[in-house]
Amino acid sequence: MEASQPTIETVTLGKPVHGGACLARSGDGRTLFVRGGLPGETVRIALTSEHKKFAWADVTEVLEPSVHRVPHVWPEAEAEGVGGVELGHVAPSYQREWKSEVLGEQLQRIGGDRVVAQVRAVTGASEDEPLVVVEPTPGDSAGGDLLGRRTRVQLVIDEQGRPGMRRYRSHDVVPLTELPIATGGLKSLKVLEKPAWKKRWTAGERIALEDPNGSAPVLVSSTGVFTGPGTFGPPKSTWIVTAAGRTHSFSVRPGSFWQTHVEAPAVLVEAVLEGAQVRPGDVVVELYAGSGLFSRFIADELEGGQLLTLEGNKSAVKSAGKVLEPEIESGRVQVFQGRIDGKAVAELAEASGSPIDTIILDPPRSGAEKAVVEALCATEASRVVLVSCDPASGARDLSDFVSGGFRIESIRAWDLFPHTHHFEIVTTLVRD
Repeated sequence: MEASQPTIETVTLGKPVHGGACLARSGDGRTLFVRGGLPGETVRIALTSEHKKFAWADVTEVLEPSVHRVPHVWPEAEAEGVGGVELGHVAPSYQREWKSEVLGEQLQRIGGDRVVAQVRAVTGASEDEPLVVVEPTPGDSAGGDLLGRRTRVQLVIDEQGRPGMRRYRSHDVVPLTELPIATGGLKSLKVLEKPAWKKRWTAGERIALEDPNGSAPVLVSSTGVFTGPGTFGPPKSTWIVTAAGRTHSFSVRPGSFWQTHVEAPAVLVEAVLEGAQVRPGDVVVELYAGSGLFSRFIADELEGGQLLTLEGNKSAVKSAGKVLEPEIESGRVQVFQGRIDGKAVAELAEASGSPIDTIILDPPRSGAEKAVVEALCATEASRVVLVSCDPASGARDLSDFVSGGFRIESIRAWDLFPHTHHFEIVTTLVRD
């Protein structure tokens, strides 16, 4: 239940946990999940959501600060309790240490001993070291503030028609006056400044700001796509990706999924290509294929081979079909749209006409369904590349693949979501 009058306590914070909080213990023995602090700090907190065995709390005063504490990169968001920048008070280098510790804990608690043993074997980590070190994103300044890196931002319109974000674990919308996390292109829309934008949205709706690197920044609302308050935008945005020595252009419907960090597409494409090790004549299956980001670069490698992709979103499938049109016409690529489940995997295997060599999957934050992993393990594939944007679901998927006869060959993680608790993991598995 929600605390009517927040209880104030003084606590010393323990280790970080998945979700952007630190553990602590309340005076009555309950486990506390505390936001706004750092491990080892002594702080005063206000309980914000209380339950029988645990409670959520926010730091209200720092009594003994950590050496890793820095001025919050977005003071407005910190003051109003806005979600989405929960590590904005943490030095960027320590944000990666924080995430490395969380990843190791999730691999142990959810992945289990077999997963941990295999990870340790490939990373060489000792018992006193992180299982996997979350790396800085290539192209980012390792010691910089890491602002202006998000090409996509979602906002909510309050009852007065003002754009903002919700308070953490609340439906309250906080109107904002700045977006330091956004790219310069997104800021150029002046969505927070121009009253004329009010005509382009309705109270209570969620809007999206997108800054594609091959076309104009746009605002996406229920009334359309706009490059300015009085100007309609194009039906498709252009995203250009250069990776592995090649450049491709992707035409994507505004509002469809695309990676958020400016460097994310290239970083992930190169990691997937390295893990897939596609050879001439291979049969490759890609699940959760989105708008064809990985598919396009994989198709370049498939001399005499075949690629079959499956994605649930119709708009994304159309975008993938466009960028892969030459390969589809030649018969080297087949693009399917539909629900991704165990039955669909079996149907893809049958449609391939030949044994599958490599599987690539980039599931949503909830991960792949257990039935999907089981069906994939039942194929003859000798190699799997798993892209995970959540350490908990990623650890679970790894456990399922290891139980299904695969062994972890490599695992890497990147801080593609600075100032948040999120990061991206790419794991390659081979048939054991």
